[in-house]
Amino acid sequence: MNKQQIEQFIAKNDILDLDKISYLGKGYVNDNYLLESGNNKFVLRIQRSDVPEQDSRLYNEYVIYSFLDKYKYPWVPKPVFFDKQKNILIITFVPGEKINYEKLSIKDLSKVASELVKINSFTMDQYKDFCQSRDFDFSPPQTPQQDFERFELTRFKYIKQHSNDEQIVDWIAKRLPKAQEFVNQYPLDKVCLIHGDLHSNILKDRNDFWFIDWEHGRLSYYNDLGYVLGDVFAYEQVKPALVKLYCQATGESKNILKFKMEYHQYTWGLGGVIWAYHRFIKMKNENKSSPEKYLEITKQRIKKFRPETKVKLKYK
Repeated sequence: MNKQQIEQFIAKNDILDLDKISYLGKGYVNDNYLLESGNNKFVLRIQRSDVPEQDSRLYNEYVIYSFLDKYKYPWVPKPVFFDKQKNILIITFVPGEKINYEKLSIKDLSKVASELVKINSFTMDQYKDFCQSRDFDFSPPQTPQQDFERFELTRFKYIKQHSNDEQIVDWIAKRLPKAQEFVNQYPLDKVCLIHGDLHSNILKDRNDFWFIDWEHGRLSYYNDLGYVLGDVFAYEQVKPALVKLYCQATGESKNILKFKMEYHQYTWGLGGVIWAYHRFIKMKNENKSSPEKYLEITKQRIKKFRPETKVKLKYK
C-alpha cells in the first residue's frame, strides 16, 4: 500500500483528518508511516507486501495496547484503529530517542525497572477476562520448554541443514545441552504480562521512558525485569536497591533472581546467536538483500556471550 492508497483508506474509514503522511521506515514484517493531523501525530503500521502470509504480530500489538489502555497504563502508545483484514494498525505517536538500557545510569535504570514492575504485575486472569470481554483471541502462556523447542531447537535444525560454517554450528551445538538444563529447571509458578523484546524498544524523552513495539507482548512465565537485569549485569554487580525492588515486586527470593538472571544470560544469549545466524542463512537462501549484516550480528553476539558464567542450576 503506497501513500495515496493510505490516504484513501483513512478517508474512506473516516479515521482522522490527514494533513501529511511520511514514511518512517520498515520493521521486521511491517512498514511504518507518520500521520499528522493538526497538532496530533500518529503512526500507521502495515504488514509489508513481501511478507508472504498473514502475520499476527500487529493484531497482537493492538490487543496489548487495548488492554494497557483499559488499565490506564500511561507509558505506551494508545490504540486508535485496527483493520484485521488489511493488517493495518494506527496508534498515537510517542516522542523520544531509542536507548540501549545497557548504557543507562543506575538512576534511569531504576526508573525503567519500576515501570517494568508495573507492567509485569498484570495477571493472566486480568488479560484473559479482557480478551473475552472484547472478543479478542486469547493465547495461553507457553512454557520455557515449549519456547525452546519452537524457537531455538527448530532454528538450529534449519541451521544444521543449510549452514556451511561448521565452526559456528559446533559452537552452538556445544552450548545447547546446558541451555536445555536451564530450561528444564525454570520455575513455572507465576505468569504475567511481558513486553518480550525490550532491547531496542524503549524511548527516552527527557526524564520519561516509553515502551513501544509490543509485537511480541504476551503472557509468560518470564518477566521483563529479570531479563533486563540479566542482560546488563552479572548477579554480583546488581545494586542492592534493584535486587530489593525485584524481590518486593515479585515475591521471589534473591536465589531465584540469580537463577533467572543467569538463565537469561545463558539461554537467551545463546538464543540471540541462533536467531541471528538462522536469519542470515534464511535470507541468503531466499536471495534477500543484505544478509551479511546478520552474520556480523552473529559474530558480535558470540563475542559478547558469557562463557565464564558459572551457575548452580538448582535455584531453590
